[in-house]
Amino acid sequence: MPDNTPAKNIEAFEMAVAACHKNGITGFHDAGIGRETITLYQEMKAKDKMKIRLYGMLTGWDKELINEWYEKGPMIDPDNLVTIRSVKLNCDGALGSRGAWLLESYTDRPGHFGHETLPMNFVEETALNGLQYGFQVCSHAIGDRANREVLDRYESAFAKFHNWPPTTGSV
Repeated sequence: MPDNTPAKNIEAFEMAVAACHKNGITGFHDAGIGRETITLYQEMKAKDKMKIRLYGMLTGWDKELINEWYEKGPMIDPDNLVTIRSVKLNCDGALGSRGAWLLESYTDRPGHFGHETLPMNFVEETALNGLQYGFQVCSHAIGDRANREVLDRYESAFAKFHNWPPTTGSV
């Protein structure tokens, strides 16, 4: 496989935008971007080549990157072409590879439940930081156990940050 170069990345980007336009696509989400991709998108915007709306999600495993973004805050383009205001977490695998994290074992592989791909304390930490710094947290969670675990961490983060759930009272 040939190495990526800045010129090849620009060419691939321009081809992708042209293909989007040809097929009526005006915007997309890019889940799990790193520094190189962010730089490319910023360069395309600066050169007036960002002819599509883009919502970028920072790659959740690069803690240094997301901490830098927490410090500077979300990037919301006034032209609505480039927005970076979320973190993407991959919390389990896929069903086909039996990596999705399940509550019951796979029927064709007794005793195997899949697995988490991130520590759940990291998911909760990221949710808390997202709330504090104005970032959404987008989680890949295919299995029912992965969904339960991730949603439990989100609930815990909300409770710590917003005194959630609200108490019941008279309306």
